[in-house]
Amino acid sequence: MTSKRLLLPLLLIACAGSAPAETFTTISPETMMETLRGLRSKVQMSESGGDTRLRGRVDGYQYAVYFYECDGGDISSTANPDSECTNYEFRATFTGYDMDAEAANEWNRTKHFGKAWYRRDGQMDLQINGFVAGGATSESIEFMFNKWRGVLADFAQFAESY
Repeated sequence: MTSKRLLLPLLLIACAGSAPAETFTTISPETMMETLRGLRSKVQMSESGGDTRLRGRVDGYQYAVYFYECDGGDISSTANPDSECTNYEFRATFTGYDMDAEAANEWNRTKHFGKAWYRRDGQMDLQINGFVAGGATSESIEFMFNKWRGVLADFAQFAESY
């Protein structure tokens, strides 16, 4: 009888599995920073013109995270460290490569993830957007970050070979 009493709680624990993933309908720069640090990215908060963003480094690439539609505002609303935002953008700037607008067009024509554009100052920007509006789990944010890492590596290889 005693073994049955011990077995039932153990079975319940085993069947319960892991805790459900946290679901976000908005995300703040502070929460995103904590999430990215948990994914082994070096990241810190910065501010420019009253707009909070993150600056990070992963796999040798520098990147930024911008936040949009914060605190019920539109795409042009600024973010504070604790603002609640419905979407975010990973962005990196590539310098020192012999690329032009045609290179950006080729990338955008042949790649599904990551949008590139050529800047007038001769640099190339790359971005990928993520959304939490409607609900996004911590696993989906991790998935987007890992997708971003892959896009960064693919674009760096593209830039080297262009």
